[in-house]
Amino acid sequence: MVPWNWFNNWGIPKGDDGDLYCALCAGMPYLHCFGTGLSKVGTDSRTADTELLDDESLKKEIARVKPLCDLQARLYNKEMVKHEFLGSYRQQKATYSDGTTVTIDLDKNTYNF
Repeated sequence: MVPWNWFNNWGIPKGDDGDLYCALCAGMPYLHCFGTGLSKVGTDSRTADTELLDDESLKKEIARVKPLCDLQARLYNKEMVKHEFLGSYRQQKATYSDGTTVTIDLDKNTYNF
C-alpha cells in the first residue's frame, strides 16, 4: 500500500495531488475521516487526540475516493503494460492489460479513465 496523500504527500512531489498518482497506478486511496481539531477519543491514555469530520465533510470525502475505489476494484489484478509521458512528466498515461487507460494531468489536477 502506498500512502498517496499521507502527511505531506510522502514520496509525491510537493504541490502534486497524490490522488492523481493513485489513479495512474490504480492504487487504493486513503479516506481522510479526521478533522484538524483536537479532542480525546475514548478513555485510554494511549489513544490519539483527534476529531472526526462532520457528516457533510465526510460525504464529500467519500465522493472524492469513490471513483478511485471503483478504478482499483476494476484493475487490482491487471498488469500495467505501458506507461507514457505525454509531452512532459506533468501529463502521464498508463495502459493496463485489459485495455483500460488512465491519464493524469498534474498541471490541471485531473485524471480520466
